Amino acid sequence: NVAGLDADGAGGVVVALGSGEFEPQSPMLALRIDATGATTWRANVASAYAMPAVRGANAYFTTPDRLQAISVASGLPAWSFDCAAGATLRFVDGDPLCALPDGRLVRLRAATGQIAWTSEPGLGAAVAVVAGDVYFARGDNLARVRGADGALIWSAATGTTHAPHHVVMAGADGDVVRVAMPTEYPGEPARIERYAIASGAPLGTHAIERVVASASTYDVRRDGDDLFAIVIADELRLRRLAAADGSVIWDVVFAPLSARPLPHFVVSSDAVVVALSTTDRTRVYRIDRASGAVAWQVDLDVNAGVETLFQGPPAFAADGGVYVATSYTEGSAQARTVRDFVYKLSAEDGSVIWRRDVSIDGTSGVRTGSRSIDAAD
Repeated sequence: NVAGLDADGAGGVVVALGSGEFEPQSPMLALRIDATGATTWRANVASAYAMPAVRGANAYFTTPDRLQAISVASGLPAWSFDCAAGATLRFVDGDPLCALPDGRLVRLRAATGQIAWTSEPGLGAAVAVVAGDVYFARGDNLARVRGADGALIWSAATGTTHAPHHVVMAGADGDVVRVAMPTEYPGEPARIERYAIASGAPLGTHAIERVVASASTYDVRRDGDDLFAIVIADELRLRRLAAADGSVIWDVVFAPLSARPLPHFVVSSDAVVVALSTTDRTRVYRIDRASGAVAWQVDLDVNAGVETLFQGPPAFAADGGVYVATSYTEGSAQARTVRDFVYKLSAEDGSVIWRRDVSIDGTSGVRTGSRSIDAAD
């Protein structure tokens, strides 16, 4: 299945194909498609089932025990770095930053993979990078670390009484925002906690308005002065909120399509693109960021009798178009075939510029069924 994709600066897109078996040691195939839809390279990637992250000259893949860098230009290995299972990836001024499960951060040089600095353990779990500095959140503690050398700038207790289920860190000119979604007390709404960016001093807490009592907030992200979140209730909706106080700026309600898996979205300065899948299709929306108006929506692969397995996060192409991938199955349970497709859509109306079948089979260097990658490419 398509594990994920990310656009590169030259107008192309890097795609990761997993084995479909969701096993940590299952192989992956990475490939790059240029702006015209031509495949420029294919490369074996060590065991992983993760989305690629493209920054500068490299595409990065987080595997269960290491970070792998591949050249976007050639598909050749650039370097790899051993890291603990469960590490997450961020970037500081183009350099990869590994957030390890024990709360340490390791900044690596993008060109060589050499360690630039390592922080002390225990500082944080949720990590955001804003204007070159790194922000941690762990339990009732926040910390800010200088991105250039890993030095601690401040650490502050938040007074949180119980651990949040999910923490999203982001910062702007004057504040750091933590969005906490409790699980120990499911009757409580998600909340926005604001702290001064210079000192960590608290600036206020605001509950996120819920649609109904049973609604839950999912996948919150900050971009500038805005928070964007998927809200799950009787229907799915995308919500834009003010980061300063959590007030709702607009809601976009999607038809109750029984989306599976949960929708993904990507934000630009003027638009939000949302991709969601149902049992028989992938639907993509382009939404005006300022007003919340739906500019267009398109359905991909409307096929009766198939089952959608995956629809990953979309990505904006360098020319403003949209890349999106989807995987679905055909046939009976005894003879099931997985088909994987990458699309490039027009920014203006969502029309398909090109579609490429990237299914893992003999033509892509992987044997269907066992999904073992051969070394021909």
